[in-house]
Amino acid sequence: MNQFILFLILFISLNSLFAEEVIRGVRYLKPNASFSEVSDLYIENGFLSRITESKQKDNIRYVLPSFCDAYVNFGADSTGGQTNLAGIKTSLKSLLYHGFTHVQSIADGPWIHKIKSEIDSGKMIGPRITISNRPLIPKSVENKEISDLLYFSADNRDSTLKEFQTQLAKQEKTIHIFNRYNEDSIFSFDSEFLHELRIDANEKNKILTIHTFADRISILDALIGGNRYLAHPILFEMQGEIAKQHVQELNLIPLLNVYRNMQLDSTEVGEGLLELAFLKKKSKFFLDNYSSYYEAALKVKIEERELENRKSNYSSFLKFIRKNPILKGKLILGSGTGNHLSLPGISGIQELKIFAKALGIQEDLFLIPTKNSCIYLGGAYDGTLATGGEANLLVLKENPVKNLDTLFQIEQVFQYGKQIRFDASAKKPPVKRK
Repeated sequence: MNQFILFLILFISLNSLFAEEVIRGVRYLKPNASFSEVSDLYIENGFLSRITESKQKDNIRYVLPSFCDAYVNFGADSTGGQTNLAGIKTSLKSLLYHGFTHVQSIADGPWIHKIKSEIDSGKMIGPRITISNRPLIPKSVENKEISDLLYFSADNRDSTLKEFQTQLAKQEKTIHIFNRYNEDSIFSFDSEFLHELRIDANEKNKILTIHTFADRISILDALIGGNRYLAHPILFEMQGEIAKQHVQELNLIPLLNVYRNMQLDSTEVGEGLLELAFLKKKSKFFLDNYSSYYEAALKVKIEERELENRKSNYSSFLKFIRKNPILKGKLILGSGTGNHLSLPGISGIQELKIFAKALGIQEDLFLIPTKNSCIYLGGAYDGTLATGGEANLLVLKENPVKNLDTLFQIEQVFQYGKQIRFDASAKKPPVKRK
């Protein structure tokens, strides 16, 4: 009798350990950027264990791999308030709620390591965080008081090379250089030095990403130096200065929504109030958590001439993407979360909508926030759905190709095979499925 009870307990334990989660009647995005036939997805121990043809032929839902965001800063508040632990927890939930299960933290303080540890150990809910090394930035009068905990302030060649070699020896895949041209800079990353750094990075199988801040000289220095990973947009007026081959080889994190948000205001003729109304309608999380702060942040006064410059530049950035459709296969999504009005998760979807406006909506559009961006982060998750791969996925009520705004109302989010459960009030913390 005792042996039978022991067997029964062991059987129940093993059955629970290897229990399957089944998502029935869905069409999922395959790695070749086409939607599958109607299928059933089986999840076991965090992985897609098998995919079979589904008998369910009505009420079809759609499944995308979950999203990756290449540029998030948790330490800055997008609506101008003070960042604290409660705000960070809200940011983490917002990212998951809007489909982002993996993100890269850039220029956050040492405290971000504790947040990551809490998430990895299951004590806190949030996306898997890749923490970047502190970006290298040329020292100038403008940033002379910048914290060494956030950035390495480069003021001479030898110390910069030493820091660069130290970062090359670390496990992080990407090294970041912030390189906006400033005539008051004490030190500069010119094309020759950037070329030298890129060669060293390639030898260590690292990615060197140059953040140019849309500055012409910085862009040209990066490209002439052979660097093909750039963050921030490019003006269309520079098209004639950039070799066609360089554009074809370019991996771009354009951060377009950051620049779009810079032109939003709360005037009746401005686009800010329209955006506010749209987000309140589409995203319940935004309505419950961000709408009042967002509305207050819109009331920043911008001089008319400066506003016109921002609008003109943004149109030019968008035109560069539109006139170079070859970029579509190598665009990387960075939301710029932490910049003005760039809210976690929400800004990522807005960035994707901008890509859709410039390049059109086809299935391959969704390779940008999935395969392209996740591979760039360098983790185990490659942003695809296939048997044997990690089960990070989003379940949607509608075909996102026909209605991109369905991404604001994701039905289910799975992270490592476990569904993240959000209750009716997005203000309360979601709990993991047992």
